[in-house]
Amino acid sequence: MARVRNIGLPVNDSERKGISYLSRELPDHYILLTNLELPTKNGFAYEFDIIVIADYAVYVVELKGYGGVIKGNALEWELASGSIVKSPIPLLNTKTKVVAGRISSASRSLARVWVRPMLILTDDRSGCRSRIRWRPRSRSWLKAYRP
Repeated sequence: MARVRNIGLPVNDSERKGISYLSRELPDHYILLTNLELPTKNGFAYEFDIIVIADYAVYVVELKGYGGVIKGNALEWELASGSIVKSPIPLLNTKTKVVAGRISSASRSLARVWVRPMLILTDDRSGCRSRIRWRPRSRSWLKAYRP
């Protein structure tokens, strides 16, 4: 069971479900920093659902509770309800860069730490249809998310 450090409290059931699942399924020595804000160099603060400190990487995790089939691309998603929302992917990539920058600015020896984004859909009924050509660069440390 991973160690959880709650900086803030989960704001919805999706976050509670995701934090609970990851804390239960990840190894004991992994650390989950949950619901925190980190400012950029210019003072703008981003909210983070979870930052996972793992063996070989730091993962910036965004949790979404969307149910049903999600269609879309990197910019827009069409939810099962028919509503169109901004894709969380661009913001997640920006947040990942913020974390990578904070880590590398803390120490030159940390500049090579691998920081990766991870988007988790917490609803059991969710699925994706993407118009993005995507090829995973590495095996995910979460094979399939099913709480």
